[in-house]
Amino acid sequence: MQRSMKLPATALLLLLFAPAAQAQAHLADSLPVISLQKDFEDTRRFSPAPQIRWVRTSNAGLLGELDEAALQQAVRGKNVLVLIHGMGTSFAWTMHYYRRLLHRDLPYDMIVGVVWPGGEVKNSRLANGLLFLQAGARAKKAGKKLAPLLAALSASADTLDVLTHSLGAKTGLFSLKHGPANNIDNLFLTAPAISARSLLPHKRYGFAAGRVRGKIAVFYSRNDRAFAFPAKRKMGRRGFVGAARQPGEKFINVDCSEKVLSHMDYWRSRAVSQFLER
Repeated sequence: MQRSMKLPATALLLLLFAPAAQAQAHLADSLPVISLQKDFEDTRRFSPAPQIRWVRTSNAGLLGELDEAALQQAVRGKNVLVLIHGMGTSFAWTMHYYRRLLHRDLPYDMIVGVVWPGGEVKNSRLANGLLFLQAGARAKKAGKKLAPLLAALSASADTLDVLTHSLGAKTGLFSLKHGPANNIDNLFLTAPAISARSLLPHKRYGFAAGRVRGKIAVFYSRNDRAFAFPAKRKMGRRGFVGAARQPGEKFINVDCSEKVLSHMDYWRSRAVSQFLER
């Protein structure tokens, strides 16, 4: 399989500036991906600077390269959803998960993927425990690196929503922390691997309310075994503790316990896509 192919400039321009129907026909199985990983796919090391490419999700094939200006032009005036994966997911599997949402009938004109070096899980509880600690630090660093690009997308897109999974919540939240206020429209946290109270004012991620114009929705499942003891106090198992005490309807808890039985189920769960379709 050919892993990398740079499209001719004329072909890339057609992809970027063709009418929406024509672009959709060309890119039915592709999406622009912002990679913070070395050589685009290295799950252990950061790249010196973000890289942007079109990626075919059916086989994780790398297509044409983009720069920031071209990506801004591609999202201009559109309703955009940004996806951020969690720890321990290979590049190929990340594209597999992103593809599930790409082919749902969601109210977005474009989906943009993000990949960051979250490592890959092993068949060892100890090794994965160490990976969680390492990936937590990387997730924060990834958020800082992503912040300028997220702000640029927000400035061009008509609306910009962000959906994270598991430890990707830290990447998404830190990108908001290091970006301007009211940077995105809605934030969707699926299986967030953060403290159940951390979105409260004066807590670690209490700043999030001032960085999101619309809603912050937390999708959790009491059946998610990734959050069994000692992680049972995580938001991904309990939801946002304290949401009912917050003014207005800024925070929404979405209990997916009946439909989500494993940690990765969120990518294929109708509970998530039906919420996004509202």
